[in-house]
Amino acid sequence: MSYISDLTPEQELSELHDYLVGWVQTQEKRLKILTEMVNIRDRKLDARERMLKEKEKILNDMEVKITG
Repeated sequence: MSYISDLTPEQELSELHDYLVGWVQTQEKRLKILTEMVNIRDRKLDARERMLKEKEKILNDMEVKITG
């Protein structure tokens, strides 16, 4: 299906280029936000893992004292 445009092919190409540049920039911003969200979750998981290891060590030490 074709249409009649008041723009020259160069102008149409320029508009398409501008649109695509904007779209790519939007996707880059989304990726940056998602990456930061993943990094935050990773840091939270790392902190929880360290806390659990510390608690496990304390429980193991207590078990040694009780059984030892």
